[in-house]
Amino acid sequence: MKPTLCMIHEEIGQHSAISKVAMAGVCVALQSGYSVTVVAQKLDKSLQGNVEWLPLYKPGRVFLYQWLIARKAIAAALGSREFDIVHVHQPQVADFADLMQCHFLTRSAYEHNALDRPQGLRSTLSYLQQRGVLLAEDRFWRNFPDSTHLLFCSEMLQREHDRLYGNPLLSRTIENGIAPFRIPSEGERAAARSRFAPGAGKRLVVGYLGGAVERKGWRRLVAALTPEDGLYLLIGGQFTANLNLSTLPGCHNGIGIVTDIDAFYAACDVFVVPSLFDPCPLVVFEAIARGVPVIATRGVGSLPTLLRHRAGYEWQPEDSLADLIHFAIDNREACHIGGKHMAHEQSVAIQTAKVLDAYEQILEEQLRTRNASGTEFAKRAGRTLGAGECKSQGNESKYGSSSIKL
Repeated sequence: MKPTLCMIHEEIGQHSAISKVAMAGVCVALQSGYSVTVVAQKLDKSLQGNVEWLPLYKPGRVFLYQWLIARKAIAAALGSREFDIVHVHQPQVADFADLMQCHFLTRSAYEHNALDRPQGLRSTLSYLQQRGVLLAEDRFWRNFPDSTHLLFCSEMLQREHDRLYGNPLLSRTIENGIAPFRIPSEGERAAARSRFAPGAGKRLVVGYLGGAVERKGWRRLVAALTPEDGLYLLIGGQFTANLNLSTLPGCHNGIGIVTDIDAFYAACDVFVVPSLFDPCPLVVFEAIARGVPVIATRGVGSLPTLLRHRAGYEWQPEDSLADLIHFAIDNREACHIGGKHMAHEQSVAIQTAKVLDAYEQILEEQLRTRNASGTEFAKRAGRTLGAGECKSQGNESKYGSSSIKL
């Protein structure tokens, strides 16, 4: 019988960086013969019909409330279902998961001064909510179960976790995968510039996709550019639609949420990731895959990978960004060579295969434990399991199923 996998995240599809990672995991599990169930509010249409979908309730727009009730909402969606492997992306439910994939640490963002600044009403409310999540997140991380495998998206994030919460017993680092390398044609680039940067003229187009979000470093990016630099800032993401930057008159275009990612990167001559704290932004790998030189700061967890492959450059905010942009564009051929090599070594197929390796390790651990005990295998010591057993209710594989109970 096929091993069963349950992937849990509020969105699985093209909605956000984490939702894309979750979707890639689901796809590779299906291709590898797993029977897949997902718990999600939103699910990509391409997966519907290929997986079992347990709808997840997500209330309103108050982020702190969403975070605090996520555990109960996920439990309600799961009911009494059992699976060989439960894969989650948030610490609230790590105690009944076999594997958790860590993408962010709010405590670390706070210590890097990367939370929204409480200046207006909206930013103050956002800041207070993030502080609330920080305290709740601390509690879960300090009680993280030793038996749950932990995957980090960058070595930087793993170091930050170990510094804040100690070394987990079962952990590894797997960076995001990169799509096949392809440089857009001149025709594609011209059409994209006309669509996204119609006022650029002969200026070089500088792309940014982090939104008007504090930790993404948009303020220092804007402050580092002047109209005299010969550059045109194409700024996308949350809160950037029709954004008016008084310091860059006629030299920028705020386009809001971007759905046509290929066209966006085709419009860019260079892409900048100026984050204060960003463990493994997917935009780095997306830009690399489309042949765009990338400039990133030390707050970007994937910077070492970028530099190791010579696919981009580091910007230190005390130095001239305009000079570095012109240098990167003058050396774009070298960036293309490095980017192509990086995309080959860190392809989506290779990186997701590493997640599959983690699944196989978990299944082997379950099988060894079950064989050694000669009884039904309950994967969480000390968990209350009704009569003291973990029963499969008709869908047990040879590995023994994980019971989901709170």
